Amino acid sequence: MRKHLSKFIILAAAAVCFIFMVTGCSKEVTVTVKDQNISTEIIAKTGASVSDVLAAAGLNLGEKDEVVPSAETLITEDTGIITVNRFAQVTVKDGDDAKEVSVTGGIVADALKEAGVQVTDNDHVSAGLSDFLSDGMVIEITHKKVVLVKADGGEFEAATDAAKVADLISELNLELGEDDEISMELSADISDGDVIVIKRVVYEEISETEDIPFDSQQAWS
Repeated sequence: MRKHLSKFIILAAAAVCFIFMVTGCSKEVTVTVKDQNISTEIIAKTGASVSDVLAAAGLNLGEKDEVVPSAETLITEDTGIITVNRFAQVTVKDGDDAKEVSVTGGIVADALKEAGVQVTDNDHVSAGLSDFLSDGMVIEITHKKVVLVKADGGEFEAATDAAKVADLISELNLELGEDDEISMELSADISDGDVIVIKRVVYEEISETEDIPFDSQQAWS
């Protein structure tokens, strides 16, 4: 009888342990879901899947999107961050050239690298280099031209995207007098490395006093 009772107790304890494992073993953990520049904290239970957490965060994955860890991964106490990497097909326009590139979980700088386009501090990019990519995005690059301007006794380099000399003069807030001379026509196209010289023409009135010698004659009356 005592032997049967011991077996019963062991079986009952095992059953309780099994039930506890199934229903009561999970713990609540805080998981941060990062979807590009948006972070969301979700209270999840261990044993739930990454897919469950994404659903709780109200996030849907596109066909080519990726998630780390994978959607099937179960949440543990060590799961701290879930990262969603969005797929984006973007167009990079570099002057007259246009390239389509595909990047997953990338930023604008990644798209430029994928397209083989290099930019400098003098260039203008239509989006920030650290901006996240979005599907269908168009990135335009304008390469500024560096010209040397000599005027008013000094000289300086100017980085510009002005098309014409007149546009550059306006951009630099340089005033041209009616008789001033400029080394390039105002309607001329600007190219990288151009040198533009402005010569000021100034008219001055000069007054001089001059002694005029004369002969003196005596007249007798």
